[in-house]
Amino acid sequence: MELTVANYHQRRRDLVDSLRFLLDATVAASLGDVPENYQRIARFVETEILPGTRTSTSIATLSRGIFKEIEDLDVEIGKADTARKNAGSNTVPPNSQGEHCSAFVYS
Repeated sequence: MELTVANYHQRRRDLVDSLRFLLDATVAASLGDVPENYQRIARFVETEILPGTRTSTSIATLSRGIFKEIEDLDVEIGKADTARKNAGSNTVPPNSQGEHCSAFVYS
């Protein structure tokens, strides 16, 4: 269960990192002499992601939702980390380090 929660939050961090890259590329595109790919990314961001750049309500709602999730990410990661730290464990430590399992028989 802990691994599932960690994977979920890792994917959310990856989303934030991706959005950060897109926004950084958009800013860089406005600086002038940059590769055409930056210009394409900037056009995509300005038309599909940034709020208020499209008249479609669904696009504006989507972008607001994305930015709201980014804002809430720190709080959610903090809650998950606190829960992970406070979680009990049923793990039984081994008797001594370096001991091998005797269940395997080699021929």
